[in-house]
Amino acid sequence: LRLNNLLFIMSGTPYLYDQVKLSDSTQGVVKYIGEVKGKNGTFFGLEMLEFYNGLDKADTNGTIGDQQYFKTTGNKNTGCFVTEEDIADILDEPKHSFEIIGESPPFTVGDRVFIEKKNCNGMVHYVGVPKFTKNPKVFVGLELDEENGNCNGTLAGCTYFSCEDKYGLYQVPKNVALAQEEVNVDIDEVDQQNYEESEEDEDEEDSEELVEYDEYKDDEDETPAKEPTPPPKKKEPTPPPKEPTPPPKEPTPPPKEPTPPPKEPTPPPKEPTPPPKEPTPPPKEPTPPPKVQPKPKPKPQPVYKAQPKPQPKPQPKPQPVYKAPPKQNDDYKAPPQQQQAYGGGSGSTDIGEAPKLSPRKEVDPDGTETIYPTYMTNLCVKCRTHHKLRNYKTINYSSKKFQVDDMEIQKRLEDLAKNNISQRGHFVIDGSKRFAYVLVSSPHEWRGACRVNTDDIQDATNVLKYIEQNTNNAVKDVTRIQKFNWDKNFQALVSAIRKANM
Repeated sequence: LRLNNLLFIMSGTPYLYDQVKLSDSTQGVVKYIGEVKGKNGTFFGLEMLEFYNGLDKADTNGTIGDQQYFKTTGNKNTGCFVTEEDIADILDEPKHSFEIIGESPPFTVGDRVFIEKKNCNGMVHYVGVPKFTKNPKVFVGLELDEENGNCNGTLAGCTYFSCEDKYGLYQVPKNVALAQEEVNVDIDEVDQQNYEESEEDEDEEDSEELVEYDEYKDDEDETPAKEPTPPPKKKEPTPPPKEPTPPPKEPTPPPKEPTPPPKEPTPPPKEPTPPPKEPTPPPKEPTPPPKVQPKPKPKPQPVYKAQPKPQPKPQPKPQPVYKAPPKQNDDYKAPPQQQQAYGGGSGSTDIGEAPKLSPRKEVDPDGTETIYPTYMTNLCVKCRTHHKLRNYKTINYSSKKFQVDDMEIQKRLEDLAKNNISQRGHFVIDGSKRFAYVLVSSPHEWRGACRVNTDDIQDATNVLKYIEQNTNNAVKDVTRIQKFNWDKNFQALVSAIRKANM
């Protein structure tokens, strides 16, 4: 019996007008999905079929007490109400001649939907043909996420579901659309986010190193700084060679020329103080003016040539940058040790850090070794989004370089769950793409499969174990799983795994 229930859980929730098979082999057609007054939970109103003694189970015409939930053909007692646990299977090809009104909406109880007229999301709690309509037609009962409704589930004396006041709304299917219940993420975008974050960290480290290096250069430049100070003054002597002709006429003004003479007629008394400092250089400059010119040139040269001498000290800093690859190789050798620490033990290890995967080494014909990282390329999960209803959401992460058919992965997980296969294991897609998988039933139901770029099952299993343990820890204290953010949970885990190995 437990196996049958498990099989049903994985088969999905019936839609309006689906033909279903019950656990006692009787069959009926769904004509109502919603609540029943005085009872807890969601019920399915069925009009039973004659074969397999289906009418023996029928006991209502769709009305209980003073509340009409649906109508049977000819208003006969050919209907019954069942719970989701009573339904064993949904038939692909209905075989009945019952009259139906309208078409079955593309959603059922528990589905997340978007209501355009209200510009908000909500959850389906009822699907059927209500009594309050003048012309029979299919309506959908919704519990809105915002206080934007017109009832609490009861409208015109008819109660088909219950919620807080002004959160309930009845709409025809054309005004309702399924919300996004399937999320596909390019895993390379996660790498870009990690790269930008790491780049910011590296910029901070580099800025610190540059500050230290600049300070060191400042210390080294302090001694030659005394020599460069004269060069700018000796560049000014360049005008003196142009003025050697006027110097005989203006033997006295040369000291006035270094400072603007037109502006200095009034402050000549202030200049006598600087002249005593400059008279010493002028006599040196006039006597060896031709020598002054060649000297400034050779002097800057030794200044630039002198830099290689202090460079041996800062060189250790640029050298490790170029020697970083060998250090990365050492880092790549470290992961196996961390991986053993992660994989060893029985749940006592710290799962906060993402597992480090073994790198792949390739040797070229010339003997050059190249190290390639091992990283996760695909993660497909399906998680339950309601604590009572069988409502699910799929999330697929995949790399463009390692593209797979996500629907095929989800179908394989579905088959493994239906056939009650081992909770953990692996399977192969397209002959060579190896996926590790896990099926989780508690504390909340979800399942997933992942792959790494080397198709190594052990590495994929370690990654999935990390995801499983962290996810179960995150949801263990959650009672209403519809409030849990599955997207954010897996996004954080994928980011951590990729960041640890890229």
